[in-house]
Amino acid sequence: MPDEFISRTVYDTGLAGNTLRPYTTNLRVSTKSGEAPSISSVTWGNLTEGTAPTSVTPTVGTVAFTLQKSGAIVQVSDELLEDSALNLGEVLSTAARDSSGRFLDTAILNGTGAYGGVLQASIGSYTAANAASIVGADVIGLYYDLPANWIASDGCIFVTQSAVSAAISSINVSSAGAPAIASLNDSPSDWLMGKRHIMNDNASNGLNATIATTNVTALFGDFRQVYLFERNNVTISRDSSRFFDASQIAYKFEMRSGSKTAIAAAFTKLIQA
Repeated sequence: MPDEFISRTVYDTGLAGNTLRPYTTNLRVSTKSGEAPSISSVTWGNLTEGTAPTSVTPTVGTVAFTLQKSGAIVQVSDELLEDSALNLGEVLSTAARDSSGRFLDTAILNGTGAYGGVLQASIGSYTAANAASIVGADVIGLYYDLPANWIASDGCIFVTQSAVSAAISSINVSSAGAPAIASLNDSPSDWLMGKRHIMNDNASNGLNATIATTNVTALFGDFRQVYLFERNNVTISRDSSRFFDASQIAYKFEMRSGSKTAIAAAFTKLIQA
């Protein structure tokens, strides 16, 4: 019997990407660098009749940004492109966008240079009670380590590696029941203390998967205070000549972006004792 060709690609998507971007402040820019204006709050108080009020000057400044080009080059056999019944270019584009999403997640959390990662900023911290475990009081302490105005934001979320998420979900779990989990039918990790809980296992994201002394195991904060500057979406170009002698086609994927943690006070992290 002849071989059968199934028009469906087995695609290993890898780790999730673009999990944090929806919670950031996204700004489309047209230059390679620039500044966004910033201003502090105004002080409000009682005024005495007949007396000139004391004037206050809010702090006015700027948040500087630069863009960095990033991307990937993929080599594909020209014979594969000719023989394949699939739109291989479209499949590669999907893979490239997934990869760029993972890149941005890591940059938002721990990027340097054009990417001012949250964990690279001077953010607050809460010390866990123990070195090798996370207890309920640690989660509560981390939550209230932030001022109420940041907690109230819809961009305020928890971020951990999945191994740490498992430890948090297991708090107080015993043979008598699972007090920390509302239901074994629902995801225990989507929400924590009424806030979205994002699991991010990307390498070099600055969060530790192991609960051990001085490790940073959780991040909590208002990601609306992370500004993601983007000049363009992922662009795709194809070149049939670069690898001509190897009978291969080159696909190049590029994007230009940068990020800035605008207000470090909007974040805090959990550090094991």
